[in-house]
Amino acid sequence: MTGEKKKFLTQEADAQLKAIRTIGHWKNMALGLSAIGAAVTYLGFVNQTQPLLMKITGIILLILGFLGAAVLNLGIKNGKNNVNKILQVIESEGYGK
Repeated sequence: MTGEKKKFLTQEADAQLKAIRTIGHWKNMALGLSAIGAAVTYLGFVNQTQPLLMKITGIILLILGFLGAAVLNLGIKNGKNNVNKILQVIESEGYGK
């Protein structure tokens, strides 16, 4: 492996780690949306005015937030596996020694 290829792989791993951090922020926002959905659903059960609208809106927010967080979590997991594979390639060529 040439020095250029090692440099490229290292930069690629860094870029992917940055993307993973960004996806982590999005996952946290999706979990926040899910929490807001839970609060709105609760208010729909407690509130006497417009309870059906609040229940439906809250359940939709809860489901969308949860599903979004699940998909983003899968992306984070796959991204970390990819970064580990890149680092193994770099180390297997003798550059990690």
